[in-house]
Amino acid sequence: MPGYSKSTSNGVELWHYGIAMVTVATAFGVALLVQSVFAAGFWFIFLVAVIVSARLGKGPGWLAIFLSTAAVKYLFTSPSYILPRTADDILFVSNFLASAVAVSWAVLQVSRPEALGRDDSDVDARISNRTAALEKANAALLLKVDAYKRIQAELAERTRAEFAPQMAEMMRTNKVLTARIAKNKHAEDELRRTHALTKTQAHVAHVSRIMSMDELTASIAHEVNQPLTAVITSAQACERWLNGEPPNVETARASLERIIRDGNRASQIISRIRSLFKRNPPQKEPLDVNELILEMIALQHSEGTVDGIAIQTALAADLPILYADRVQLQQVVLNLMRNAIDAMTEIADRPKQLYINSCKERAGRVSVSFTDSGVGLSPDHADKIFNAFFTTKANGLGMGLAISRSIIESHGGRIRAKPRTQGTTFEFTLPTASTADA
Repeated sequence: MPGYSKSTSNGVELWHYGIAMVTVATAFGVALLVQSVFAAGFWFIFLVAVIVSARLGKGPGWLAIFLSTAAVKYLFTSPSYILPRTADDILFVSNFLASAVAVSWAVLQVSRPEALGRDDSDVDARISNRTAALEKANAALLLKVDAYKRIQAELAERTRAEFAPQMAEMMRTNKVLTARIAKNKHAEDELRRTHALTKTQAHVAHVSRIMSMDELTASIAHEVNQPLTAVITSAQACERWLNGEPPNVETARASLERIIRDGNRASQIISRIRSLFKRNPPQKEPLDVNELILEMIALQHSEGTVDGIAIQTALAADLPILYADRVQLQQVVLNLMRNAIDAMTEIADRPKQLYINSCKERAGRVSVSFTDSGVGLSPDHADKIFNAFFTTKANGLGMGLAISRSIIESHGGRIRAKPRTQGTTFEFTLPTASTADA
């Protein structure tokens, strides 16, 4: 420390260091007591401890400065950190350290042997100047501490005002969640007790709805009507070819082959419908849905049911293989095509167009949609259209879409209707062979 007079290490007794520590400890206790009673920063008591210790020698003076600075930092700044972190804390500790060093230096100067002969008035003046400077510094520090406390109080009040609504909302949410958890736990207990009964009731309801004789009869009549009509048409054509002069045997043979094909298709349809109503699992096999769609389009063209209707396809080339019952899926495609064709029968003010699209969805499923330019579907009927015996046609049975939904759902898929401004879109999705195995 500049200005200190040298002294030998043997000139400072060990007990001088003990007196320095006791002095700082006494100052710490007095400052702590005054702070708890008057809520004021009584930090200059540590300067007294530095003065007393400095009179015992340079070593005790340095020890008192170090201990007093640590005590002031602990008492009058944030105790959360070992070193001061904020600008105000650094300034406060720095000012105190400078004051302590100045006081110690002054004491050592007064204690030097050559200073003993100085005029008492000069010493008094210097002490008065130093005291005035220290009091001024102390007053400035007190003002800064008061300002810092006011800022802290304002920030605390502002923080409470800003976060009070969020805290209240969090408390309300916590109460609601606690109540829901308790309610869910009770519901789980009830669910376990009633699971068997609910499953039985659902099965009985399904059997009561699906296995009724009226629905079975209407379903068979609806689905078999198409192949039987095709059989009659092919038989009439065969008769005309055989009655010709000369008989066209090759064409007649082709008509007979169509009769056999449609007869087998009717038999398969009846078998699949019976399995469906008995809740037997579908006879699934790998199939290409694009190939199946093209087969059904060709079948409709061969039966002459799409005259005057433009069928456009947008079939994705990279579709994965489906794992489904071919006959049942054929019936779904035929039903949706026939519904679209019937919806455009009376349209005369715009082209009759049927768009058939297929694509792969992100979830590993295949989507097929049928969009027509027909009379359209009311939004109120979008959900009811798949109910048994519900129909918007004058001569409809209301079973085609109900059967289609049962087939699609038995394959793990879903079907829906989306009304449009002019026409309707029917779309179904099915799992691929890989997702069905998973």
